[in-house]
Amino acid sequence: MSLLKRLYIQENFTEREKMISDYIVENSEEVVNMSSRELARKTLTNSTTIIRFIKKLGYHSYNDFKVNLLYDLKNEIYSKEDLCLDKQENIYTILNKLTSLHERVIFETKKNMNIENIIKISKILNESHEINFFATDANKAIAEYVSHNLFLIGKKSNVYSSMDKILLYNNVSHEDLSSIIVITRQGQDKNIARAMLELKKSGIKTISICSNENSLIVKRADFFIKASYIEGVKEFGEMIYGISVHYILDVLLSLIAANDLEKAVSIYNENDKKYED
Repeated sequence: MSLLKRLYIQENFTEREKMISDYIVENSEEVVNMSSRELARKTLTNSTTIIRFIKKLGYHSYNDFKVNLLYDLKNEIYSKEDLCLDKQENIYTILNKLTSLHERVIFETKKNMNIENIIKISKILNESHEINFFATDANKAIAEYVSHNLFLIGKKSNVYSSMDKILLYNNVSHEDLSSIIVITRQGQDKNIARAMLELKKSGIKTISICSNENSLIVKRADFFIKASYIEGVKEFGEMIYGISVHYILDVLLSLIAANDLEKAVSIYNENDKKYED
């Protein structure tokens, strides 16, 4: 997590540290040119308190902290205002804020994508006769949306959201060429991880969409796509994750359709007629 994000979230900060953090965030461009003594004076603290706070953030020196702060300012995606709602919001500020948030989340998600990895995943999904999903809670709704669209272009797809079906998935007969997309925010569910281990033994390819690249589920997946998420942001944390996952799945869905676009459009039109009155 970037320095600025940590300063926004203020996880495990004391009241004094929150006050220092607020000042740095609100005056970050000036802070990169300040000495520790000057920052202490501006925050009504002392140099010892500032250095102690800098070390708590994981930096060896105040200069090291300023270098990282400057880097974040040059590469900043989210500002504090982007991630919070306040009492003064109105329809215009919310429209602008959410439009900006969607654009920035998609930009960050795209930046984190490894193109070679996406190409390999696309090849596996195109070769699969059946694409299924492991997704629980809110992730189920996202998976259902993609599964529906896969059916419309001729790909068999199901969503497994109950834990008993996920755990017993490998005991049921499926298409010879099938793959699983696992959607999970933190990637720590031990039951899903256990099911993935069984899938690996059976040679079924798994793709994990997750915000935590060090999670057990990511480690057991054949492929991993990082979703954006900011821990501790109450207003927009879940929204950021949802936007990111939707974008990732729309990319994969588009690549599947584009692989044989004429056939996909033909099947879609044929299926679409079934919904007509």
